[in-house]
Amino acid sequence: MDLASRDQEILRATILCYIKTAIPVGSRTLTKTSDLGLSSATIRNVMADLEELGYLAQPHTSAGRVPTEKAYRFYVDDLLSTGQNELGDDAAALTVRLAPAEDLRDTLQEASKLLSLLSHYTGVVVTPKPVTLRLRQVEFFRLGGGQVLAVFLTADGLVQHKRIEMDSDPSPQQLRRIAHELNTRFSGHEMAAVRATLLEEMREHKRDYDRLMERVLAAAQGAMAQHNGEVYVEGTGNILGLPEFSDVERMKALFKTFEEKYMMTTLIEKSLAADGVAVSIGSENASLGVNDLSLVVANYRCGEQTYGTLGVLGPMRMEYERVIPLVSRVAALLGECLAGPRVAGPHD
Repeated sequence: MDLASRDQEILRATILCYIKTAIPVGSRTLTKTSDLGLSSATIRNVMADLEELGYLAQPHTSAGRVPTEKAYRFYVDDLLSTGQNELGDDAAALTVRLAPAEDLRDTLQEASKLLSLLSHYTGVVVTPKPVTLRLRQVEFFRLGGGQVLAVFLTADGLVQHKRIEMDSDPSPQQLRRIAHELNTRFSGHEMAAVRATLLEEMREHKRDYDRLMERVLAAAQGAMAQHNGEVYVEGTGNILGLPEFSDVERMKALFKTFEEKYMMTTLIEKSLAADGVAVSIGSENASLGVNDLSLVVANYRCGEQTYGTLGVLGPMRMEYERVIPLVSRVAALLGECLAGPRVAGPHD
C-alpha cells in the first residue's frame, strides 16, 4: 500500500460514509461526520489525489466522490489482514437461531435465511460439487406412535436424520437386528452405492425382507440421497430494494443471476480451496453478469471434509466489517449442525 497514513484514514472515512448513505461524499461532509481533525480544504486536496490514484470517482463535477472497486479492495484487504471486525450484536442471535433439522435440506435453507436476516442482503448456501460420503454407522431409535428415527453417520462425521412412519412400534431388538445387518454389510461403503444396492434388492426381491425390514430399508435408502449441487438463496428482495439497482437493466441482470443459480454455484466453487473468509468485489464477480455486487463466502466443514460454501451477496458498498465475521460464524455453526451428536447405540 503506497498511501500515506493520513490518506488511508480519509479513504476509510469516505468508504464508511458512502456505505452508510449511498450518497457521494464531499470534504465538508467528512469534516462534520468524522473525527479526522483536518480542515475541509486538506480533505478536499487528499480526495483529489485519491481520485487520480483510482480510489475515488466523481459522478458529476459538482458532486462529491464515491469509492471505486479499488477502494473497496483496499478496505476489505485491510479488514482481513488486521482482523478489525467483530460479530457484535449478531453473536447472541447466532447462538440460538441455527439448530440441526431432521432433513439436511432444511438445515441448509435455515442457514441461508439466517445469513439474509442478519446481513440484510442475500444469503446463499451451496453444496457445489459431489461429495463422496462413506457410511460409518446407522442406528434406529424408537420415537413412539409408530415412528422411528434413522440416524446415519458418515466417515467424515456428517449426520443425517430420517423420520420413518411405521404401521406399529417395532421392538428395540428388531431395530438392533436391522442396524446390525446394515452396519455389517455396508460400513465403509459409499452411501450412494449402499442406496443403489438397497433399491435393486428391494426392486428385484433378491432378499426375503419382512414388512418391517422393507419399510425401514426403503426409508434408509431415501435418507442416503445426497443433496449435492443445490443452491439455497434467501433475501433477494433485500438487494432489489437498494438504490444501486433502481436502474431497470441492472435489475433485469440481477433477476437473471438469481434465476440461473448455476452461475452462482460456478463462482462460489472457486472459493472452496480458500481458508477463512474470501471476498470478491465488483468485476471479480463478472460471471454473475452484474458488476456492482460483492460476495463474501466461507467454507463449512464436517469433520475434516469441506462439505460446501455459504455466503452473502450484496452491493459493493456492503457493510463488510459486519458481514465478514457473520459469514465466518454461520459457517462454523453450520459445520457443527452437520456433525451433530455422535451415535452411541440403539435405545428406546
